[in-house]
Formats: sequence, structure tokens, C-alpha cells
Amino acid sequence: MGRKEDEKRKAKAKAKAAGKKEAAAAQIDKVQKDAMLKGNVKRAAVLETAVITGVLASQQQAMDVKIEQFSMGVYGKEFIKDTKLELNFGRRYGLIGMNGSGKSTK
Repeated sequence: MGRKEDEKRKAKAKAKAAGKKEAAAAQIDKVQKDAMLKGNVKRAAVLETAVITGVLASQQQAMDVKIEQFSMGVYGKEFIKDTKLELNFGRRYGLIGMNGSGKSTK
């Protein structure tokens, strides 16, 4: 065998190995996407059962948000009932929750 044949064989082996790596990466991506979709289905189910009510009390041109008679419940359990919610312009508010719980989900 000559040098050219060895180089061709090595190139073919490299291409085959690269193809296997790409196939494995594609399989991992598919599994991860499937897992994410299942998580989104669970979140959607929770959001479908959520009930949030209130009366907007702030003026149209105001920078503050004021909601009177604010109530929130999930799965029939009421977490907040007939409360006044006021978010003032310029103040900082935080949203607390476990990782992956959907804090940044639109």
C-alpha cells in the first residue's frame, strides 16, 4: 500500500467518526427538545387552570399600575383574595421561584 491509499483510508475513517458524532449530537438534541416540550405541556396545564381577576384602577396615562379586588387561584385553591395590587413606577420588584418554574416565560 502506498501513502496515498493510507491518507484516503484515514480521511474516510475521520469522516465516518464525524458522522457518528453528528448523529449522536442530533439524537441528544431531539431528546432535549422532547423533554422541553413535555415541560411546556405541564406549564400550559397549570396556566389553563389558573384564575386571575381584578379591576384596573390606575388612570390611562399613569405610569403606576393599580389593580383593586385582585384575586389569584390555581387548581381551585385561592392564593390571593380581594387584595389591592399596586406597582409604582421607579420601584424594583422581584419574582421568586424555583429554577425551571417559568419565571421568564412569556
